[in-house]
Amino acid sequence: MKKLSLYLIPIVLLLIFISACAVQKEPAEPMQEYSLENGSVFSITATPTSWKLGKYNLNALAYNNQIPGPLLKVKQGSTIYINFTNQISMNSTIHWHGLRHKNKDDGVPYVTQLPVKPGESYLYELQFPDAGLYW
Repeated sequence: MKKLSLYLIPIVLLLIFISACAVQKEPAEPMQEYSLENGSVFSITATPTSWKLGKYNLNALAYNNQIPGPLLKVKQGSTIYINFTNQISMNSTIHWHGLRHKNKDDGVPYVTQLPVKPGESYLYELQFPDAGLYW
């Protein structure tokens, strides 16, 4: 696996489904960057949104109404908690690519965790033992 740059933790964009969203909300915002300290709790909410792509306005799904989702910076050796809330109309999870962590928080539905149902939340515990990510 290829190690990526230092401690940047890009949250992988929630899959964009052009026709999956029945409700339009305010337009998606660009990605924002957050620096998190050891022990921090950060909230991520999956929501339907609209996304302007060229001349087209598309229905989309986003984390914290951002496309791509938020960029988290975490120092090596830290543990953080992500409070994920699912506000879309289908089951969802967050799969953390390139990060060594407890299997129960890997985000693969029906393999490492049950999916998060609409309106429900799940608290992920993420450790950062490495000076970067693997892809």
